[in-house]
Amino acid sequence: MKITKFFALLGAVAFAFAACDPIDNGGDNNGTQQGGGDGPDRPQPTGSITLTADKTSVEIGDIVTFTVTDAENQDVTSQANIYDAELTVVENGKWTAATTGVYEFFATVGSENSNYVKISVMAEVPEIPENPEPENLAFNHRAILVDFTGVNCGYCPDMVDELIKLHGTSWVNHYNEVTNHGLASYLTDGDPARSAAATTMCNFYGGRISGLPTLIMNFNGQGINRNYNAMASTLQSYIQLDGADVGISMAVSGDSEVVYFASEIKAAKTNEYRATAWLLESDIYSPNQAGATKPEHKIYDFAIRNGLNITRSDISGEDLGTIEEGKSVEYSRGIEVTSNSWKVENCGVLVIVSAKDKNGKWEVVNSAYCPVNESKAFEFVTAE
Repeated sequence: MKITKFFALLGAVAFAFAACDPIDNGGDNNGTQQGGGDGPDRPQPTGSITLTADKTSVEIGDIVTFTVTDAENQDVTSQANIYDAELTVVENGKWTAATTGVYEFFATVGSENSNYVKISVMAEVPEIPENPEPENLAFNHRAILVDFTGVNCGYCPDMVDELIKLHGTSWVNHYNEVTNHGLASYLTDGDPARSAAATTMCNFYGGRISGLPTLIMNFNGQGINRNYNAMASTLQSYIQLDGADVGISMAVSGDSEVVYFASEIKAAKTNEYRATAWLLESDIYSPNQAGATKPEHKIYDFAIRNGLNITRSDISGEDLGTIEEGKSVEYSRGIEVTSNSWKVENCGVLVIVSAKDKNGKWEVVNSAYCPVNESKAFEFVTAE
């Protein structure tokens, strides 16, 4: 990064630009994230100019057109300088996508700095389904239930049995399941669902994993008793049956190298939100599962393989900014397939949206899961 170039561009404006820290994924390399973070050397928006793009998810060869407006919503693009993360000027407010990845841009007008805009470039942009009820903001609410498990855990099949019971209740419409094979003391080369991302997540959940199996709801929950009634009670204390704060619509495609997803996140409540996405694989056969007495004990579903912005200290993802009630943002990225043992045809993407809770911690407000080569429209509240 050439700081002198930045000073030459901005003259007396004493700011410097720095890219974000690399994603700590315990060894997995997502390879698509550029920019992000809010370090002290990063030029901060002043609030007087705003940068927007005509599209934020594009395919290679597509052209993105940027617009800069002032506080009175006047178009001042002709007076602005628009830069990418390498401080290269975007000529005439138009940028051509050349390679896949996530790219970040900002603008200046005089001494004023804009917000940052991220553009996701994919080999193929999955088509998000049309909203069947655009005026409806009563979105179905889904928590995430993370099952920490492993091939050497003799009691883990008991958790499987209880989750199957929970799946047979009406609560099945209010959660997405994730299995995590990453706790170091239970890892062996013989666990076909292990992954570096799973291990990194275990570091985030830390001491709340009291041996295996442990089931935890969302980001900040505690361990739930190995009983489907306790699981249902935990969901009942959290799920908003009259509607979640946001809704999620999405589509997923992929190949042996990258799984792409495109999602629309629509707010039913004005708030500041974050989003992340996890690549999950199902139908993983494990003949050596300890304690297995039934065929289903030897099949691992929804095992986390990779994810975006997963670190040991934070798994809430990237900032989406404030989304006003009734408004939408697009969140679309690629997640790398880093092992040839993963079967992409059995994979799907879980998009998780979070907001700060009463304790100031980022916590799940809704989630949506979609298998590869499928799409999922907004879910709305229904009578139960």
